[in-house]
Amino acid sequence: EEITLDLNKLKNFFSNKRFFNNSTLIVFLVLIGIFFSVYFRAFPSYLPITDEWARSAAYNSIRNSIAAQINQQYPNLPLANKNQLINQQLEEVFRQQGEQIEQQIKATSEYFKTRLQDENGQTYLLAIDPYQHLRRAENILRNGHVGDMLKDGKPYITHQFAPVGKPASPELHPYVIFYFYKVLHLFNPGVSMFVAAFWVPVLISALAVIPAFFIVRRRAGLFGGFIAGVLVAIHPVFIGRTAAGFSDTDSYVVLFALLITWLFMEGFETTNLKKKIVLTLLAGFFVGLFSFAWSGWWYVFDLIIGLLLIYIGYNLLRLIITRIPVKKIFSDKNLREALIILLVFFVCSAIFVPLLTSGKNNITNAYKGPIIRTKLKVAAHNDYWPNIQTTVAELNPISIPGAINQIGGKLLFFIAALGLVISLIKADELKKKDYAYLTISFVYLLILLSGSVLRLKPLTYLTLLVIPVIIGFILLLRDDRRIDIKYAILLTLWFIGAMYASTKGTRFVLLLVPAFSIAMGIALGLIHRMLTKLISEEFKIKKLIIALCLAVLLGLLVVNPLTLMREPDKPRHIMDMARYTAEREVPSMNDAWWQTLTKIKNNSNEDAIINSWWDFGHWFKYVADRPVTVDGAGQDYQLAHWMGTILLTDDEEKAVNTLRMLDCGSKQTYLTLLNATKDVLLAVNLTKTIIMQSEEEAKQTLEEAGISQEAINKTLSYAFCNPPENYLITSEDMVGKAGVWGHFGAWDFRKAFIYVTSRGKEAEEAIPLLMDKLNISEEEAIDYYYQVQALSSEEEANTWIAPWPNYFTGRWAGCTLQGKEENTTNSTVLVENKGIIVCDINRGIRQGNQQMVIEKAVFDFDNPQNSSLIIGSYDSNTGYRIGSGKATPSSFVLFKEDSIERVKMSNSTFPFDVLIDTVENRALITDPLLSESLFTKLFFLDGRYTKHFEKFSDVTTVNGQRVIVWKVKWD
Repeated sequence: EEITLDLNKLKNFFSNKRFFNNSTLIVFLVLIGIFFSVYFRAFPSYLPITDEWARSAAYNSIRNSIAAQINQQYPNLPLANKNQLINQQLEEVFRQQGEQIEQQIKATSEYFKTRLQDENGQTYLLAIDPYQHLRRAENILRNGHVGDMLKDGKPYITHQFAPVGKPASPELHPYVIFYFYKVLHLFNPGVSMFVAAFWVPVLISALAVIPAFFIVRRRAGLFGGFIAGVLVAIHPVFIGRTAAGFSDTDSYVVLFALLITWLFMEGFETTNLKKKIVLTLLAGFFVGLFSFAWSGWWYVFDLIIGLLLIYIGYNLLRLIITRIPVKKIFSDKNLREALIILLVFFVCSAIFVPLLTSGKNNITNAYKGPIIRTKLKVAAHNDYWPNIQTTVAELNPISIPGAINQIGGKLLFFIAALGLVISLIKADELKKKDYAYLTISFVYLLILLSGSVLRLKPLTYLTLLVIPVIIGFILLLRDDRRIDIKYAILLTLWFIGAMYASTKGTRFVLLLVPAFSIAMGIALGLIHRMLTKLISEEFKIKKLIIALCLAVLLGLLVVNPLTLMREPDKPRHIMDMARYTAEREVPSMNDAWWQTLTKIKNNSNEDAIINSWWDFGHWFKYVADRPVTVDGAGQDYQLAHWMGTILLTDDEEKAVNTLRMLDCGSKQTYLTLLNATKDVLLAVNLTKTIIMQSEEEAKQTLEEAGISQEAINKTLSYAFCNPPENYLITSEDMVGKAGVWGHFGAWDFRKAFIYVTSRGKEAEEAIPLLMDKLNISEEEAIDYYYQVQALSSEEEANTWIAPWPNYFTGRWAGCTLQGKEENTTNSTVLVENKGIIVCDINRGIRQGNQQMVIEKAVFDFDNPQNSSLIIGSYDSNTGYRIGSGKATPSSFVLFKEDSIERVKMSNSTFPFDVLIDTVENRALITDPLLSESLFTKLFFLDGRYTKHFEKFSDVTTVNGQRVIVWKVKWD
């Protein structure tokens, strides 16, 4: 039978108004955004990046093998010629063995996948914090609340601040995971809470597309709404925080901000008073729900209150300028309705915020929050303890150009900024002054993107950015047209505020995503509308045809169909960046870590405590199911100091005694003494003194300090006990973080007191305080005072109080022994024979036209002061060695079989130590504070020179990172 295609039926199907109407089109456009959102965020579930890893590994392995052969055959051949030969042979290998290589790549890719997934093929959660939320969600399932237990009838967490614990604060995210799990369980009884947690961010992020679409649709039409929805869906910054497995609170930051704004704007726009009040009530309710989800909820509340106040002020000014009688001003409908909305929104938010957070938050956070945010990076608290927020990577500041690059680059930023201006224009009723205003603003915004302007201070730059909007408001004061300014106010406040917040911390770039998406949607939507009208009228072409063509052209700024088919070599388009980001969202958890923590769980008592730096604390609590001293939810600056002290000290007894204090009472030893003395410095000194004494000696010390017997008894119970099992984890990531934990461990409370006491005070007031408190001379006090006055920033103050010691080389370098009388590989014989040891460092220390490289460390056992570092100078373009020299380190530290010898160098020119392990013939370069630290002895020397630490586990992760667990031997 012949098959025919009836095109008329197809045409009739799409011309059916009941099917293809405005509502259908809205659903279709929203679904496109949701599709993109889910598509990219699902990448971690099947980890496509492992194919690239496998291909890169195969390529590098074959290329290195070929390179080694060519170097051996033609050692003197110029580099360019060598590379040409290597590439030729590489092409030949792939041509001849392509099929076998592809099979190898596939097998390697699967291997990588299995290391990042559990035995069921489920990818691990991507980050660290998601395990905290997952544990609490499972607590809801087990216990009916987020806590590990009930204490005095209230949920209590036993796995944090061990062994003391803390009350559990309810949060939205664990409940969302729990109820999502319940829904999934209806369809698949075998589903786990882990799976539910993995997919929750995908669900929440997809929902954010809906309010973004409708916010912009009202002002800029369907096309503008589509652009906004797709941008929210694909923005790389948003994807980077909400991909599948990144089950944290970031998805709520965007969803609630957009949802609250949408409800509020709909309430503001409707002419029905009842609907206006209901929608505003809903907006207030979701402010309360937002406060239950994220501590920074107040920024949306402040944004809307700011919008209303400016809107009311603007309308008052407009009425005054038009000489409306005072009696009639408050009868103005716009003004009256704005005041009603202001009252309803404020009262409703004030009710729901404390109600939904059980009193944890209240409306005062709306003004306290911004003030607190300005103090996040202060060097020292007023109680002289270090500020842990200064070391949180997410709070590292970025420049205006940095924020622009993260949000989408200069072109898209320019269009978004143009959206602020265009939102002040009535696209369907353009006048000559509108064209002039747009043209001048266009040129002005281009100037703002020039390099010299972008280097201005953030506040200066943002002030300049808002000038065209202010001018637009002034022009509208006497404009007869009723132009809606609400969107201009909203966008300006949100865009400028989020831009400024971004410069205070990279995490806050996320706040800019919804503002940027709305601004882009409004800009392109209104440009689309204006151009459609102008071209249609000028060339007499149907509007529908023009509208479709322009939609395709303008849409290509956001949507790149090719991205769905392959990853671009050089991602430049924002959708390319979305794919690039999504593919690189992989778990930091892996099989090695999971098996290590499971081993602790299976081989330890339930009250055993895990100690390490705070970063991975949530992993320890969830996988090992054991309490921790400090974690990401309890970034306690006091506990961070004690943990830093343990890792930094070169005194093993001090480390073990500090661990004992923490495992017996967390920070309660210090807090009890602080309560008794009301003196921070005295309480710290007493704490550090008594933990190094016996219990009887400690009691005597406290009595001599005038501490009451009740406080003494409490203090001793917290400092001395029969401690539980303790596991100390040293992992390779901690090498790169040494500057942070070393900074906290080296914290100088005396200097912190000097800084806090001297800053912002006159010399006549500060100097006597320093002399009295520190018992120092007037000359010393004056010197300290002016040292503080010379500090120009909190960063400088932080470094003045305590250094940031780090490992210059993160791994051992191999060494060659060269005896003067005979060559040998036995280091003991070598020392006796007075030879030298040469270590291949090859570590760059400066980039530019020339690259300086520490090539070798040479130690002369016969004449140690002749030892040095060999420095090579290389041309950065050609790679040729163009010179050499020597440098002298601070010390050479020799790690022998049973002892450590420090050789202090005279006339040092390089402020690091060179560590030489004469047992294994290897070298390491590090800050002098770290040379003999406990971490160095445990991680780099496998516990050599220690007696209280027994190796429990030693594994290497799929990415080559070593993880070692030590069980503490208390006796």
